[in-house]
Amino acid sequence: MWYFLIPHFCWGLLKPVFVGNVLFVKARVNYVQKSSMEIEVNVEAEDIAKGTRVHTGNALVTFVALDDNGKPTLVPTLRIDNDEDQKRFDEGKLRMERRLKERQN
Repeated sequence: MWYFLIPHFCWGLLKPVFVGNVLFVKARVNYVQKSSMEIEVNVEAEDIAKGTRVHTGNALVTFVALDDNGKPTLVPTLRIDNDEDQKRFDEGKLRMERRLKERQN
């Protein structure tokens, strides 16, 4: 299975990242549809010499699962464990519906 990235929304680039910083990238799946998934990405940069870490940016991206022939293929359903997971899922669903509606117009 292959994944195709569709960048669609950037919350913001909050702070610069400097040469020599170590980047920490955290990602979580917020919403899953038939063949696509919304992934939230958060980035922090650490200045090793100073021992400080800052939140530098975050984004929402969509990946589409593709089969060996390059056609969209089903992805597993997302496991919802708690109220926060459900909130993120519901918000992701609204964003996905809004994006699909905007593409149709």
